[in-house]
Amino acid sequence: MKKYLNIALAAVLSISFAACSDDDPYLGIPSVNPQEPVMPADGITATDAVAAGGSVDLNAAGENGSVKMLSITEVKDLPASSELEVVMNVAASQDMSNAQALDLTVTPATDGTAVYNVYAPASEWTDMFRSMVSRDPAPKSMWVNYVAYAVSKTQKVLLGSIGQAQEVVVTPIAPDHVIESAYYVHISGANFADAQIMSHEGNVYDNPEFVAVLNIEANQLPCSFQVVPESTKAAGQTWEQNHARVFYGPQGENSLVASTPEAAASEFTVTEAGRYELRVDMYNLTYKLQLAAEYLYVPGGGNGWSFSTMLGTENYINYRGFAFLDGQFKFTNAPNWGAPGNYGNAGDNQSLLNGSNDNFNVDGASDLYYIDVNLGSMTYTKTPITKIAIIGDVAGISWDHGKSVAMTADDATKLTWSVTIDLEEGKEWKFAMNGGWDINLGRTGDDIYTLRFNGDNIKVSAEDAGTRTIHLDLSTVPYQWWIE
Repeated sequence: MKKYLNIALAAVLSISFAACSDDDPYLGIPSVNPQEPVMPADGITATDAVAAGGSVDLNAAGENGSVKMLSITEVKDLPASSELEVVMNVAASQDMSNAQALDLTVTPATDGTAVYNVYAPASEWTDMFRSMVSRDPAPKSMWVNYVAYAVSKTQKVLLGSIGQAQEVVVTPIAPDHVIESAYYVHISGANFADAQIMSHEGNVYDNPEFVAVLNIEANQLPCSFQVVPESTKAAGQTWEQNHARVFYGPQGENSLVASTPEAAASEFTVTEAGRYELRVDMYNLTYKLQLAAEYLYVPGGGNGWSFSTMLGTENYINYRGFAFLDGQFKFTNAPNWGAPGNYGNAGDNQSLLNGSNDNFNVDGASDLYYIDVNLGSMTYTKTPITKIAIIGDVAGISWDHGKSVAMTADDATKLTWSVTIDLEEGKEWKFAMNGGWDINLGRTGDDIYTLRFNGDNIKVSAEDAGTRTIHLDLSTVPYQWWIE
């Protein structure tokens, strides 16, 4: 497709040249599709090398590391003291919002009818693709437009846009290594069928962290293991059996290294029994091996930045519980600021980043919240608790949330609650939050006074029957209740 730019140089160049600036205000100029020039001699004619909707593979860059984007077939009246410069604006959407400017290389053409050929640097475009679209190397759409300038030694003037924003399907430069869909922890000498899959959520390139919690018993010591991709596990071959199979092991304190056809990967080794968390970043090839945390702590404005508020876990990846939040807060996996997991705000107030100095903001009223943290995806959610009630077949409730009996907070932190209610022997009940079943607490097995999320119903004993006051304590984990 031909593109036309009516540069009207005689008029444009009668305006003073603007001084060169890295912060050029014209780099994000919205493209227009100009009418056919009234005086086509006063313009630039260009032809797309990549048509609208076409594909560009940045892996196929030439020797100069660039891909051809335009052929300029005509330039009229450009002063001899000026050179032509073309900038390509690149965006993830058609409206060109948050576009970034990519300087193109303009070279004299030596073939065909072209006067100049215009090239885009593949490496820089790949960096933009990864920051704006995805780190996944699969082809995806981007939008581009072009802006031309007349440039002298120290000054340049905007000539205008070439064509309108158009879609191109971009294949970025492939990363140094492929990230597979799943990874496993394989203990040395064990069957591949017993390898433990690592937890993961989302796109493996945009969220490349895989996590496993390993329970190492004393009779397993010393315990050595490696990380294996899905393809290696499926093949069921050790590196000794097939040197082409890939295994990952540690190199130093935090680097992950892959085996090669010439050398096996090292092994992780644990010499003390315990529960460990292994977290690997398959994009940056780093790892962290540490004791799995029994609790996550929630220091913040709601508890005077103390470590008195805890979240519990059943799988050492998902942590949940209640916290009174006021202003700002963070998460740690030990009750001190030197904890190996010191999780702050990654920037969106929803994602965790270990070592971040930025706190999370409540962005709401100071109140009691239910918090659910996922250390696999490094994200969390919080839900304000508007009601805690007794639900069951006691006191005429009949398991109807509309008839549940609301409890009353005992103090401003809302970590202890109480209610007086009639209990009948043999009837069952539990604690429900916010008038539904999404958040509820029931007994833990035979221990009726220790609570867990989605636990069993609590059965009223003969001793507890009658008009009684039920107390709920959310200040420590596991949560407890008692009756008087």
